[in-house]
Amino acid sequence: MAHVVETRVRALANDAIVPVDADDGLPLDARALLALLACCYTCQIYRSVDVAAAIRRDVTFRDRCLGGAPSARTVRRFRRKNRGVLHVCLVAGLRVLAEQKLEAGVIGRICDTSLQEEARRRIITAMFIDSMELDREQTTEVPTEMGYLFAKRDRSGH
Repeated sequence: MAHVVETRVRALANDAIVPVDADDGLPLDARALLALLACCYTCQIYRSVDVAAAIRRDVTFRDRCLGGAPSARTVRRFRRKNRGVLHVCLVAGLRVLAEQKLEAGVIGRICDTSLQEEARRRIITAMFIDSMELDREQTTEVPTEMGYLFAKRDRSGH
């Protein structure tokens, strides 16, 4: 599956992928990042924190990026700027999974529309999961003033 995704990434025009730098300013290999992100989503790894950790463990990626590795924030920024090409590459990965299911007799045919929808759903899932984590990081306890408003509520009317 990774080979098919990487082949699809290599087939993209140079100006199709928007490059991003790591948080420390080191350049990232945009094609490698796109391939790794598409492979992660194909394997249902959606959290940017998990994607960044997987990328940090990839020696080849680090070598191509002069030792740099993206943070979860960089992964989210890259996804936002490259959503269209990510979708294309993710469809290629999902097609491999569908072909395996077809060979195993799990499914009877491959529907291109379903692959497109599944790729869209997986990207949205990743965005949703990341937004929930960001919300959780930014949420603080309810101020005591708010608790006072609810505790002193007058039940007889406004």
